[in-house]
Amino acid sequence: MTNEPMDPTLKQHILFGLENFMFETMLPAEMCVDWVCDQWNLSATDEVIDLVVDAHFAMFADQWQLQNAINNSMNCVSGWIRKN
Repeated sequence: MTNEPMDPTLKQHILFGLENFMFETMLPAEMCVDWVCDQWNLSATDEVIDLVVDAHFAMFADQWQLQNAINNSMNCVSGWIRKN
C-alpha cells in the first residue's frame, strides 16, 4: 500500500465508470466502493472511499432529501387524520 495521492487521470476514469455504474444499479455507497476496488484493482484506502462516497452523495443527495420530505409530509398527514 502506498500513501501517494491517486493520479488525477485515474480519478477521472473511476468517476466516469462509477457514475454509469451507480446510475444503472442504484447500489449503496459501500457496494460502490467494493465495485471500484474490484474494477481498478485498488485497496479501499481513505482516498478511494472519500472519492466514491462524495460521488455517491452528489448523485443521490437530492433523491434522499426528496424522500425525506415525502416521508415527513406523509407523517404530518397521518397525524392530522388521526386527530380528526
